[in-house]
Parts: sequence; structure tokens; C-alpha cells
Amino acid sequence: MKLLFCRINCLLCDLCFSYVLLYPFLFIKPSYIPFFSAYFLVVSIYFLITYFLFKRSLFQYFFKIEIARNPKVYTFVKVALIGLFPFILTYMHSITITTLLLVLLVLPNIFTGLIRRKSIGQVIARASIQRNLNVVPKIYYIIGVCLIALIPFIHQSVKEYGIYSKEKTYFSNTRISLPLSVLTKAKYANNIVKHKENPKDYVMRLFDKYDIVVLCERLHPEYTQWEFFSQLILNDDFADKVGHVCTEFGRSCNQPQLEKYLSTVFDSEEELKKATAAIVRENGSLWPLWDNKNIYDFILNLYKYNHRTKDSCSQVMLHFSDIAKTWNNITSREEWENVFYRIESRDSIMATNIIHTYNRLLNDDTEKGKLLVVVNTRHAFKDIMPKDRACIDYLCKAFPSKTACVLINGTTQLLMPMKSGMWDEVSLALNDFSWAIDFENCSLGNEFFDLFPIPTSNNRKYKNLFNGIVYYEHPSNFQREYGYEYMLENFKDTLLHRSAVLGDNYLAREKQNISRYELMATETDKVFLFKIFNILFLTIHYIVLVFLGINLAIVFIRELLKQRTKKFGTA
Repeated sequence: MKLLFCRINCLLCDLCFSYVLLYPFLFIKPSYIPFFSAYFLVVSIYFLITYFLFKRSLFQYFFKIEIARNPKVYTFVKVALIGLFPFILTYMHSITITTLLLVLLVLPNIFTGLIRRKSIGQVIARASIQRNLNVVPKIYYIIGVCLIALIPFIHQSVKEYGIYSKEKTYFSNTRISLPLSVLTKAKYANNIVKHKENPKDYVMRLFDKYDIVVLCERLHPEYTQWEFFSQLILNDDFADKVGHVCTEFGRSCNQPQLEKYLSTVFDSEEELKKATAAIVRENGSLWPLWDNKNIYDFILNLYKYNHRTKDSCSQVMLHFSDIAKTWNNITSREEWENVFYRIESRDSIMATNIIHTYNRLLNDDTEKGKLLVVVNTRHAFKDIMPKDRACIDYLCKAFPSKTACVLINGTTQLLMPMKSGMWDEVSLALNDFSWAIDFENCSLGNEFFDLFPIPTSNNRKYKNLFNGIVYYEHPSNFQREYGYEYMLENFKDTLLHRSAVLGDNYLAREKQNISRYELMATETDKVFLFKIFNILFLTIHYIVLVFLGINLAIVFIRELLKQRTKKFGTA
């Protein structure tokens, strides 16, 4: 039993030390090798190297465990089961297969351990393992291992507190505490410099080939992306060439009110802002209040662009596409959830409204037959949804040769950066935060898609989902602005009533928000800079280091005591 626990401890030490070796390996890791696959690859290399050095693993050597029979066969079986086999499976980007892998590795070992008192590797290799008390490990080996094991701690501590300036403490990759490949970073930089275009020119160029261009919006609250949308849309080039924008924001049943608002001539700036606030707060799906300032500023500026001169003929028309549901018949949270969360055909409804708008433009001789669509994240993630199809799937099926989709750089819904922050780091190195890349001729499109980590997105590359990417602003500059002028004008009682429908907790929270909104019209925060994942990965680092440190200290102290005993015995 003592030998069994010693062997299990050795294996854990070997795997932990492989994790330590993975850390410097990430500086040269090819981008196409996923993180977990890279780990198992390092495990394979580690076991092979230590076999040629010690005829066993490093920690089997430290803890004086000897492979008595067939050491070569046993080592290669061990490499296959613990390194190569997991590497191949995890390289396939499948959560299901990775789970199956764990079952395949653990269950046979439990079975053979109970029946044969051996691991599955020993059984296959017909090997035996025993303690060899005559082997004396060299202390300088242990010291070297200790120094290597400190690499994650040293690098992360320096990165967080020492080298980088305060302006760079929000690097995307610092959230996950992992180094980024120097080679891959250089490859990305070369590709971006070679293929980058002006973002506005790139999107407009797509309209030469496609009738419908979909922009994959970041998370709804992010403000700076709407600065780019305004630059793209609110100008005469767009108005003359396209002229129509369809947004996920806005319930389609409120389209008549939107058109009335856009055609009304208001007597004052105050009346215009009040009307804009009324449009925005009532069209944020079925939330009691839509408080994001980005869409408010966009609609207000859209109105001002269309009314910039009395004789203006170049205008932009906005179309709402979301579900046509209202608060009129909702009296309980259950009814609200049935509409808001459980409507299975929302993407289909949005797509139907967009298709209807496009067909109407095609049938109107006075229109260009072009349409820009702005929808949020997963609604533009083509052909990866596990159950319901995304909005863009319906558009691509209806108009396969007329639809293009462009990704706006962002984060996952868990605020993790795309490509582990690599594209963000390259933009920092190039000092260029506004560029576009077409994936057709650029290798960036061959990168595996990682913004929606579900099984059905496995093995999908960015070019399979998008025609290209618009990179606009570094995540350190992402921000949310919430609250706008006249947002609560004649609306407080309605908001409290709707909030009460959603429950006491929601009502209490909205009462606090109302008090805050009344103190200031607008608030800004950096919600996209949460670094909670940094804590997660740092915790893993520290657990690995503590575990290795304890085991190495035991060996180190034991050898010192043994040498001391031998010295006094000789004396």
C-alpha cells in the first residue's frame, strides 16, 4: 500500500512538473495547438526525456522507484496513455471526447489496480515496479528542479507588479496568467501589417459584392463599437450606397413609432432628446428599462444626420427586427420568462423581419437593395448553435451568395479575450487599434474559433463563420456607458411596476438604480476589465508550486539527513 501511494504521488509530481514545463513552452507554442493539447504534448516529451536520462520518470528517480522489468516498453506505453493519446483527442477540440478520455484513462486503472495490483500501463507492458533503496539522487538535480518550478511564480509576479506600466495592467492575456507565443505573435503581426485595411473602407467594399452585410456586435453594453458604427453609417457614402440599417435592438412592432420619430421636426433640442429617450427605453427587448447609452447616442445622431439640412436627399433608414412582444399582457415573472427566455424561435423571427425588410427594398425601384445588419454575438455565429439556428443561418440560407458576415473584435460572454488575447497583444505591439482583415487571403482566418466554447463550435475556424474582422479599439478601452438624458422622464412608475413583476430582488435593485440615475445622467465603467480568471489560473500555479515544493523539500531534507548520518557514522 505504501508503494502504491508513493507511485500515485510520483505520477502527480510528474504531471505537476510537466505543467511547470508547459509554461515556458507556451512562449514558442504554435497557435494551432490548443492549450490542453500543448500540455499533453509536453507530458509526452517530458516522460521520453526522463526515460533516456534515468530509465524512469524524474520523480520515480527522486523517490527511488525502479522499473524492474521491461522499462522501455513500460515507458512508451505510459507516454502513449498519459501523453500522446490525450494529445490527439484534445487536439480535436471536443469536450465530449475529452470527457471520454478521462473515463478511458481512469476506469481501466481502477479495474487493474483492484484485480492485478498494477496500473493499466504495467499490465500492457508486463512490467513490475519496486522500491530501490540503494539509489541516491543528486542534490543539485533537486535544486535545479526547484528553480525551474519557480518560473510561473516569477514570471507572473513580475508581469503583474514589476515590468509593465500602469497603463498596461489590463492586457487581455494577464487575465489568464499565461504567456503568449513569441513566434505566433510575430506571425500575426506580419499578417496584419500585410493584409490590414481601413475598417470603414473594408465594410463598404463588401457591398460591391454582397447585398447584406452583417456586423457581429460585441456584448450589447459596450460603447466604443457604436462609435465605429456611427462613423460607418452616418455619412453620405453609406447613405447613397446602402441607406438602410437593421438592428437586433428594437421590437419590430414599434417600427411605426420609430419612423414617426425620424420624420418629425422637433421644436427644440430638449423635445428631441425626450423623444429619443422614449424610443430607446421601450425597445431593449423585454427588459423593464434599456439603459445603455450607446444606442441612444446612435439614434440621436442618426436623427440629426437625416435632418442636417432641409433639402437633404441622402438619408439613412433604421429598421427594428426583434420579437414583437410588449408588456401589456405580462403580469408575472413566469409569463415574462416564457416570452423572454423560452421563445425558441427568436432568431427565426429576427431573420424573418430582416428578410422582409430586404425583399421590400428589392421591390422598390427607388432603393439600392442593400442592407447593413447589426446583431449581437451568437446571433451572427454561423452554424454552431446546438439547438436553434442563429439569425445569420436563415439569412445565408435565403441569400447564400448575397450575405457576408463581419466580426467586431471583442470578448466571450465570460469576458475572456479571443485567441487568448494574442490579437490584442499584437495590436498593442503595432500601436494600431483600428484595422480590418479579410479572412479569404489571410491566415488569421485559419485560427480556430474560440468565442463560443460549446461542442458544436469545435473545429470551426474563424473563416468558416466570418468573411473578415474589424478590429476597433483595444479591450483596455472598452467601456460601458449607462444612463442618458430624460431616461426616467414620466417613466419612473412604469419602471417600478415592471420591475415588481420580475420580483422583489429586481425591484429593490431598480430602486437603487433610480436613485443613482437621478444623481447623474450618465455613468461610465470598465466592465470588460474584470480579472477574475487571473485569480483562477494563479491559484492553479500556486497549488502546483506548493505541491511540488513539499515533495521536493521532503527529498531534499531526507538526503541531507542521510548524508549527515553517514558523516557522523564515519566519524
